[in-house]
Amino acid sequence: DGTVSCLRIDADIESASLDVVCEFGLKGKVIEFSKLNENQQFLAVTSIGFYILDLNESKPCAFYPSPVEHGSICCFIHNPKQKWGVAGTSKGIYSCWDLRLVIEI
Repeated sequence: DGTVSCLRIDADIESASLDVVCEFGLKGKVIEFSKLNENQQFLAVTSIGFYILDLNESKPCAFYPSPVEHGSICCFIHNPKQKWGVAGTSKGIYSCWDLRLVIEI
């Protein structure tokens, strides 16, 4: 349903618990979810675009839509340092993205 729940795990042996830190309602099917930087920001790639999520603020910082004419995003891969990524779409189009600026290049 596009909901991403971020949980905090309490590792106390006597009373282990899961606490929901925040929830994000994202549009489209979630394809990729990964940490973007050390500032508690995460990248969520959905079938319709890219979200930057901020766990400190418990809200999406930005949304960058994928061009509609490319079709929906089906797969996504990024380099280990997460400076760039490639999205593959339902129409067979591959697009390269600069993840530092979240722009298509």
